[in-house]
Amino acid sequence: MQPEQAREYYHAVRRYFTILSSLVPVVYTQFDAPFGKFVDRASIWNKGFYKNWVVNTNAAFFCMEIPAPICVLTLYTWAPLSSTGPPPLRSPSTILCILFLAHYLHRAIIQPLTSPKRSPSHIIVPVIATVYQLANGSLLGTFLSSGEVDPAAWTHPAFWAWVALFVAGMVGNIYHDNLLMSLRRRTHAAAAQKGEKPHYGIPYGGLFSLVSYPNYLCEWLEWTGFAMASTVGSGFPPAYLTPPWVFLLSEVCVMLPRAVSGHGWYRQKFEDYPKDRRAVIPFLL
Repeated sequence: MQPEQAREYYHAVRRYFTILSSLVPVVYTQFDAPFGKFVDRASIWNKGFYKNWVVNTNAAFFCMEIPAPICVLTLYTWAPLSSTGPPPLRSPSTILCILFLAHYLHRAIIQPLTSPKRSPSHIIVPVIATVYQLANGSLLGTFLSSGEVDPAAWTHPAFWAWVALFVAGMVGNIYHDNLLMSLRRRTHAAAAQKGEKPHYGIPYGGLFSLVSYPNYLCEWLEWTGFAMASTVGSGFPPAYLTPPWVFLLSEVCVMLPRAVSGHGWYRQKFEDYPKDRRAVIPFLL
């Protein structure tokens, strides 16, 4: 495939991906995604033919997340928009690629292997998420290898500041995910001792003192750093909505409605839930 033809496909996928991502909050006004604490509330998937199509969420996480790093690595190596091949190993583009792969090493492999058993997920969730990650990974791998990231970006202090934000966001995301996993282990053990089904508890620690979903907040900071680092030296705002920004937009569109809905679920479920705790943005939302 010639670079010109590849660019047409690239922009077409990018546009459709952006449009579909921006429609997610509208979909969430009708029903919750059927996994975790919402698997019983998403009534559209709990009727008739669809009712028993549930899968192990730990295995589903691996299956639906692993396409992203595979696609990024494949498209970065292939470099379909570049006539000179992929960027040099020592380049800002490669640094961003490594950061992305590091995130998904944890998300797709380490976390599913170390997490206690989660609530089941309807099969529609990993199916849709797999399609999402195939498109997202392909777009990001194509973009990072296209030469649009300034080869001299890493000579600017701003590049390293945004990389530091990515790292801080990733550390915060993992830390709060681990707090949730520790809570899950404790509640599962307590339920097993009483011969009851596993149940949810109120998470505490870190930014849980301020919001119900600090792992989401930290992930947004992570990908904001990633998107901003990709623009250093080439101008901000970018000439068009590049894949790092499309990815950030899609993350917010998917996770914000779920955080608001989940926050409401916590407050309804637990009478002693902290009243001054917000959903995902401290002091605001």
